[in-house]
Amino acid sequence: MLSFQENFVAIAVQYFGGLASKIQKKMPSVTEDLLMSSYFIAPEAFISLILFIAILSIPAAAAGVAMYFVSGELAFLALIMAPPIILGIGLYLPKSSRSSRASAVDGELAFTIGYLSVLLSGGVSPIELFRRLSKSKLFPACAKEARRILLNIDILALDPVTAIERAAKYTPNKVLSDFLAGYIAVIKIGGDIRSFMDQKQKEVFNHRHLKLKSSIEFVGTLAEAYLSATVVMGISLFVMQVVEGMVSRTEFNFNMIYLYAGVLMPVISGVFIFLLHSIQAKEPMSKIRVHLVFLATMGIVPLMLFVVPLDQPDYMKLGIGLAIATTPPAIMSSIEAKRKQAAEKMLPSFVLDLAEVRKTGLAPEKCIQALAGRNYGVLTTQINRMSTQLSWGVPLSKVLEDLGKGVNSWFVSAVGFILLEVVEVGGGTAGLFNSMADFTQRSRELEKERTTLFRPYIFMPYIGAVLTVASTVLIISLLTSQLSTLASQGTGIVSVRTDTKTLTEVMLMAAIFQGWMMGIVGGKMAEQSLGAGYKHATLLAVISMITVYVVTNYIKL
Repeated sequence: MLSFQENFVAIAVQYFGGLASKIQKKMPSVTEDLLMSSYFIAPEAFISLILFIAILSIPAAAAGVAMYFVSGELAFLALIMAPPIILGIGLYLPKSSRSSRASAVDGELAFTIGYLSVLLSGGVSPIELFRRLSKSKLFPACAKEARRILLNIDILALDPVTAIERAAKYTPNKVLSDFLAGYIAVIKIGGDIRSFMDQKQKEVFNHRHLKLKSSIEFVGTLAEAYLSATVVMGISLFVMQVVEGMVSRTEFNFNMIYLYAGVLMPVISGVFIFLLHSIQAKEPMSKIRVHLVFLATMGIVPLMLFVVPLDQPDYMKLGIGLAIATTPPAIMSSIEAKRKQAAEKMLPSFVLDLAEVRKTGLAPEKCIQALAGRNYGVLTTQINRMSTQLSWGVPLSKVLEDLGKGVNSWFVSAVGFILLEVVEVGGGTAGLFNSMADFTQRSRELEKERTTLFRPYIFMPYIGAVLTVASTVLIISLLTSQLSTLASQGTGIVSVRTDTKTLTEVMLMAAIFQGWMMGIVGGKMAEQSLGAGYKHATLLAVISMITVYVVTNYIKL
């Protein structure tokens, strides 16, 4: 029995297979993108499926035209674009999937090559090499690539060399492709695998360093674009709204501000967060608990605005509500980040000391016990627990598997996993421990450099938020004063409102909300973490309220 999805694809191929074949011949890039994407579907079937879905959307387009003639609303005519939009998005999906697949491998590749180096040093065969990698939970993206190779061997009956060559050809990540092709070349000529792996590991670190440099420039461009799209555009809209509100003889119309603050600002921030996420190195392990807490605490904002009896202006209520809403996730994220960074900072020292003690000839278990009395910061508790477990006879494999779980660090867990392979497969030689210590140190230095280079960008949202709030208050005060002067002269040129309370509250609510949103983007930009954005959003909400108070009470025009 075929599933609904399989039947749907079969119908699409039956009716549109011929047209899909012609399109495929004229668009060879779609076939290449599909082979390098995460989709397991033939090019003809994929194009047929997209054509079928586009055809099914034609009735919706026709309904839109009919609704336009009935109601006269131009918005219904937008449905006419449904078929071409579906076709365009469908043909773009393989390219997007290809890019995502390549990006997912980048963060794991250095650790994966280190892991494979240990296995090769232990005499593991090429097939077993990828079988062990395919079962790894710490390297999910590389494990998927290994399973693709095994699929060609076990299902398509290709020999290992041909299967790896095929994987090298259709792997979208350039570094991984070069690694697999070079690995097969070394096997064919009988070269030094160990030397090749060491060289490739250096190349991966150099590649990550160059990518880090290029991402810094791109983030700088994004930061400038974000400030232009928020601060400059925001202040311009605020000036227009204030002038209109002051001189208009009708009721206040805040549709433009509501659209900007409630729709446009979140959309712009979301787009920039997505762009930042796409270029930043990502760890396979991610925790969503902090984000769930954030979603839960956002209910505080309407409570603060409409329920809590606080004798403050609405913009102050909004600022307090936003600050309270992001405080719990900010505290959680800061505690976890601080603990994680402290563990990763001390890990190279522990591995280096482990390698030095191993040179004395002690067994790996005894080496860990010998280091139990030393100070490794956050890791000290875990190392002492490891030593105690080993003294009780707990297997070393179980002990090293738990390394990193207490600090929620993928880096620490990955190093512990490779250390386990060093002992179990590589024999736990002093040379392998030295290589592991050098690898850990280089990884940590690269992460430290990345943090240092991105940190200056956190000041941009703070400057932009303070500038927006201060400018809004000053604009209202200045225009109110100047327009009132013109009206008092009796020239008849302009008449102004005397009551600007509603105007002031709405404008400052928009300004404070904008500053809060900029804090979330700033955290993602500077610390590469959305969790860190909650901390900066809380600070910017408080700073925005302080700015309003200071400018209102102590700065007179």
